[in-house]
Amino acid sequence: MLAVGCRQARQVPQANHGTNRIDAAQLNKLRGKATAGDPATQFNLGLMYARGQGVPQNYGEAAIWFRKAAEKGDARAQAALGALFANGEGVKQSLSEAARWYRMAAERDNADAQANLGIMYAQGHGVARDYVAAREWFLKAAEKGDAYCQTSLGAIYSRGLGMPKDQAQALSWYRKAAEQNFAEAQYHLGVAWEKGEGVPQDYLEALKWYRRAADQNHPGAQTQLGQLYAAGHGVPQNFDEAVRWYTRAVDQEYPAAQCVLGVMYEKGHGVKQSWTEAIACYRKAAEQGDVEAQTRLAICYEDGLGMKSDLLEAYKWYDLAAARGGTRAAEFRDAIARKLTRAQLAEGQRRASQFLSQNSFTLAGSF
Repeated sequence: MLAVGCRQARQVPQANHGTNRIDAAQLNKLRGKATAGDPATQFNLGLMYARGQGVPQNYGEAAIWFRKAAEKGDARAQAALGALFANGEGVKQSLSEAARWYRMAAERDNADAQANLGIMYAQGHGVARDYVAAREWFLKAAEKGDAYCQTSLGAIYSRGLGMPKDQAQALSWYRKAAEQNFAEAQYHLGVAWEKGEGVPQDYLEALKWYRRAADQNHPGAQTQLGQLYAAGHGVPQNFDEAVRWYTRAVDQEYPAAQCVLGVMYEKGHGVKQSWTEAIACYRKAAEQGDVEAQTRLAICYEDGLGMKSDLLEAYKWYDLAAARGGTRAAEFRDAIARKLTRAQLAEGQRRASQFLSQNSFTLAGSF
């Protein structure tokens, strides 16, 4: 892939072994021109190797030619070389090297590099985390019409990262990207209308934007669309339709959808009631770090719902949820702790620590 982090990963086209080959004479001619030092040809040859277009895909060869062009100041090659370092393709992975090449290209006004450099500052990858710098780089690309960066600016303003919250600015940038049919921005507009954040609450507007994103297979939008059907907000209540949208998101391993589908199985709404299915859904979401699912799974362990009661497992899942900000889980964990011996409490804590050491999570919507 030739992009990292700041935008949905772009898959490099696979080599086509039938129609896009070039003959040896053509390849030698390109190599000759590239070897003679023409940066445009060097970049194009690198791109051919990176994509497997006309030649066998070879990231090592791509890196060689990108570097030659990059060292001559070709911004496209600098951005591409940065992506190879970020992904560890054809070169040893180095986020600091990725940031260095992105910066060179970004300063030459390359929008892809500006976007990738913005996300590296937002995430603190290869550079110190700096939301102010992230916003500056996102803004440069956003003003060129880059929908991802417009959406990222919306998130920075909405969440008040490195600056006071500004919902009006957030919505302005989300709209710019949404009008380009960018699903993530459409999803955020849906959230704003559903919750009345910066606009009057309007479930019909929320439905409109969620549906546009959901039709592009955005799992968050599919989940929220299902929630509106389940609650009967803006549409007649329809559990079957809710389950249909949840399932589409679950097929993408989206933890929030796994959790709410578990609730449907627990209550028998739109599906046959089944504690076995509910627990399976909760567990999948809990193992991905979903706080609500971790809490619900813990309740099942504590109360013996669909399984044998196990206070140590209940403590473990409450503790994991509490560590991620679950206040209800923290209260339940502390209540269980008073029922356990010191040895049992230590074992519950050990299980939670072991799980954390073996798993890592990224919060949905985070940079």
